[in-house]
Amino acid sequence: MKCKYCEKVKISGMYQLKHHLARTSKNVGACITVLENVKKLMLDMVYMLQQNLIKKSISKEGLWDSSMDDLENAKRRLRREESEES
Repeated sequence: MKCKYCEKVKISGMYQLKHHLARTSKNVGACITVLENVKKLMLDMVYMLQQNLIKKSISKEGLWDSSMDDLENAKRRLRREESEES
């Protein structure tokens, strides 16, 4: 895959592309030329995907309390990563 904003090549999948555009730097470098509205949209998508994974984990394991802590930690981490990128 290739990022249409920065022309970076070898972003191997949608997961990594979303993180690249969200500028989280998770498993892939952050896009330095992505538009702010696209960055926000991708960050929201990444956040929703993480919430869904945690919800699935809760339903499979029945670990509501610890998974809710994980969810709150994920929210804080995404906010921190977003503020560091700004």
